[in-house]
Amino acid sequence: MTKEAAERIGVHVATIDRAIRNKRLTPIRADNGYHIRLLPHEVDELVVWRPQA
Repeated sequence: MTKEAAERIGVHVATIDRAIRNKRLTPIRADNGYHIRLLPHEVDELVVWRPQA
């Protein structure tokens, strides 16, 4: 998922930028309940998902 696609589903820009800046491969919990992390070996590709209850 690109940065723009993550923004469209409601992930805050600051959370996306933090994941990219810190090269996070472990998940960060976004305010809207989604989790976000970078896709390994990709520059700006993100993995965004909503955990099952």
